[in-house]
Amino acid sequence: MEEKIQYAYVEDVEPKKIAYPGFLGRFLVAGKGDSKLSTTYLEAGVGAGHEEHTHDEEEIIFIIEGSGTLTYENKTITLKGGTALHIPSGVAHGVEYKKPSKLIVVKRMVP
Repeated sequence: MEEKIQYAYVEDVEPKKIAYPGFLGRFLVAGKGDSKLSTTYLEAGVGAGHEEHTHDEEEIIFIIEGSGTLTYENKTITLKGGTALHIPSGVAHGVEYKKPSKLIVVKRMVP
């Protein structure tokens, strides 16, 4: 019988390089069936980030520790431990990390 609840311990998931330079990702849990949710634990090195871009996914990001900046629509938000963000799909944004950082990203793919 398949378990209804998924769980993962961050330390048990092998980190992998992801598409953006300077990031390691640990892909933790994702929704089943038609659910479009995913949860990733990211570690970002100094200077890690990405140019302003858009995507179809909606994101919620929680910064656990570290610091950086997020830019969107000619605005800059300071990122630090304890920051929570919601980025709707289609909103252009870019990030850069100033100190080594750890963050959780929850994404919801659009149908």
